[in-house]
Amino acid sequence: MPEYREDIMSETRAGDHGATDRGYRFAPYEVAFCGSSGSGKTTLATKLIEELADTYRIGFAKHDAHSFTMDREGKDTWRASRSGAVAVSIGNAEGSAALFHGFTPEGRSPFGYDVDFALVEGYSRSDLAKIMVVDSRGELLDEAENGTVSNIVGWALRKGVPPGVARRVELLAGRQPADGLPAAEVLDADDVQGAKELVLGHFKRRAASLSLHGLVLGGGKSSRMGGDKASIAYHGAPQSRWVAGLLELVCDRVYVSTRSEQAGEPAFAGLRQIHDRFVDFGPIGGILTALHEDPAAAWLVFACDLPFVTAEIVEELVRRRDPLKLATCFDSDEDGLPEPLCAIYEPAIRGRLLEFLAGGRSCPRKALIESRCARLAPPEAGSLANVNDPSARDLALERLGGRADAAGITRSTDGSRSGPRGS
Repeated sequence: MPEYREDIMSETRAGDHGATDRGYRFAPYEVAFCGSSGSGKTTLATKLIEELADTYRIGFAKHDAHSFTMDREGKDTWRASRSGAVAVSIGNAEGSAALFHGFTPEGRSPFGYDVDFALVEGYSRSDLAKIMVVDSRGELLDEAENGTVSNIVGWALRKGVPPGVARRVELLAGRQPADGLPAAEVLDADDVQGAKELVLGHFKRRAASLSLHGLVLGGGKSSRMGGDKASIAYHGAPQSRWVAGLLELVCDRVYVSTRSEQAGEPAFAGLRQIHDRFVDFGPIGGILTALHEDPAAAWLVFACDLPFVTAEIVEELVRRRDPLKLATCFDSDEDGLPEPLCAIYEPAIRGRLLEFLAGGRSCPRKALIESRCARLAPPEAGSLANVNDPSARDLALERLGGRADAAGITRSTDGSRSGPRGS
């Protein structure tokens, strides 16, 4: 019976924006446009959306300091709200909307997992990254100078800004951020291309700041193989060590996913281990366990039953990673569907996978099919073929120039023996 084990490790929390435990307010990549009423912040934001909408799925969120309504008196949803419903929604084939009365759903983004990033209007006193839109009045400059408004990544000046206001902006922009990030840029509020480069550059720097950990999935029971797949020495070492070595080329830290009872097995000796806390859920349990181990990191995941994977394939996956998506993966050269066990999982996919698991589904491939993923063309034919039974293992060893005995030692075709590295 599948189970969740809380005792395996303690969960850490990401708090990049301080808004929620998940580390963001609306989307993992978000920036706010702030300024006084009538300063032009909505104009700049909507022009930027027009510029980027053909390439990205964009969410827009607005803070309203006044009372607002999205309902109409006399309509069915209005009547339901007046009757006491705390939440109402309406939808058709073209779209849907939901309105919550008196509360905001705890820990839930209004966009779910369906946008690449969010552009926000307002929230000037939050810790969201901000582009300040300044007109001739120069409002909010006092708050920026005393630190009430912070985390400013850019300034957009409207035409006609007095020299004194422009000078104050220059001085504020020149302040070196405490976290070592570049000083805030100053641009014209009509420079949509400059705003585009500023926003995407901010997202790129945020993605680069995330750790990329490697995860070798070695916790399977290998029932079809009749022996531990992680211990097969296709390349002169247990496959778990071989894959870990490939991931070490591109990751800052590499772990192997195991069941707790596998901890002392020779195939995992000397490797950092993460013991499954989502027990008997298959590969998705190992992936979720890693995402719980470090929720702020992205995870490069490879199964140990892919003997034909090369360093070039691993490096290509990392090079073509799209951190604005929930995952980056290759498509299969057999059926064109995503390959979930040689993929990069971004931090934001953790909630998506938990929702998927809560719905009684545990297939990581189906999770990728139904999620926003960057899907890459397959590499060389057969390079992502998995090996799950003795006959496929023997064919793989023949293709790679060796054969395995029961102990997992490789014999080369000339009869010489070679053991795992370090053995």
